[in-house]
Amino acid sequence: MAKNSLREYDTTASNNTDIAGIGIQGTNLPSNFDNAFRTIMKHIADWQAGTAAVIDGARFCDPSDTTKQVRLDAGNVTTATTRVLFMPDADVSISSFSTTLLDDTSASAWRTTLGLGTSATVNTGTSGATIPLLSTSNTWSSEQLFTAASSGATAITFSTERSWSVKQRGAGASANLSFENTTGKAIEFSSEATYTAPQITLTPSGGANNTIAITGAGLITLNGGASTGVNGTSVTAGTITNSRNAATTQTHVSFANSNGTVGSISTNGTTTAYNTTSDETLKDFIGPYDPQKAIEIIRADPVRDFHWKGTGAYAVGWGAQTSYAVSPDLASPPEEVGQPWGVDQSKRTPYLWAALSWAIDKIEELEAKVSALEG
Repeated sequence: MAKNSLREYDTTASNNTDIAGIGIQGTNLPSNFDNAFRTIMKHIADWQAGTAAVIDGARFCDPSDTTKQVRLDAGNVTTATTRVLFMPDADVSISSFSTTLLDDTSASAWRTTLGLGTSATVNTGTSGATIPLLSTSNTWSSEQLFTAASSGATAITFSTERSWSVKQRGAGASANLSFENTTGKAIEFSSEATYTAPQITLTPSGGANNTIAITGAGLITLNGGASTGVNGTSVTAGTITNSRNAATTQTHVSFANSNGTVGSISTNGTTTAYNTTSDETLKDFIGPYDPQKAIEIIRADPVRDFHWKGTGAYAVGWGAQTSYAVSPDLASPPEEVGQPWGVDQSKRTPYLWAALSWAIDKIEELEAKVSALEG
């Protein structure tokens, strides 16, 4: 068989009897050897130029110890395909661990090998036990979701002797919400249905007695109280104090609806005023109210004495439903069916004022007539 390339050369010397069909045995012409050497040089040049294959795997060895070998194998390369191995301008040392990465066929396999996304401990590099900034601006590219492995497990824990904070950025950078977990300061949230302790706890500096807590029942407790607080809109226990620093006229509570402010509670140095909005600039006056109409309303809704059904206590007053039928401004129906009606006794003042003014005029008129008769 003719030896037409390096890969066809035989490892047994006696089997190499020709070079590309040129006989090189002792019986051949001397010119054959000349032509054979030229052909060998071409075979070597073809191999170095990459235009001629040698074998599917090439071996390199240490000249001082030929048992130390490196083998390059092209056996798995697809037919008619050239694969190129580039080397950087530096020495390359491939460790045994590197081979576990080099045979991975996907990014997911690389992450598994490196221990990313698994329970394996991940080396954070020169940062040691801390994680460095995420980027130059220390931001995530999108919203992050922290999910615990199982129900009831802690999804994320902040453990530090320093405070951590959540701040508004941008135009409102001066406004921020800070949560501090140093000694004597804490904030705790829970949404577990079976959680019996306070669902939200604020502990300002000063100890456990200076706390504000919202229980699972929606009760706000103050100063560590067991039941003091507000549940919805009902005062369940204790006293709610609203204080202003100045002794001048100050508004403590303001009431408003879609029409604007409709009432308030204010104080000055010594008194409390329960105000209903009565600004003249908001009214179109018709004229003096007819005192006879006021007297009719007063007579149609007489004062009655009664006993409260719940306690049996004796009292004097009106029935809200009757008052509402006489004049709707005298009573307030409930927002929901089944809730009790109410009356605002101050609403009767305008009618009493009008009737009293009429009565004063009559008294003065009668006094004048009596004086004339006596004179």
